[in-house]
Amino acid sequence: MNADKNVLDKVVEILSPILIDVDFHEIDDIVNLGIDDLPGWDSFAHFQIVIALETSLGIKLNSEEIFDIKTISNVISIVSDAM
Repeated sequence: MNADKNVLDKVVEILSPILIDVDFHEIDDIVNLGIDDLPGWDSFAHFQIVIALETSLGIKLNSEEIFDIKTISNVISIVSDAM
């Protein structure tokens, strides 16, 4: 997936306050990272990410979309579709 810079910036803006142990600016290829690759991404962080996505983007995710968020690529798709 080739995400444009605006989308990646928005993803980092949304995730950074939640995944505070991750320095997204130090990672070369965040697109291919998954839940297991990111320290702090547990069930509570997942809930916070869903709320942050919905609030930041003015959208409502359905249960399938919520359960499908397993990678940064999934988050990028949601942000890209909303922008």
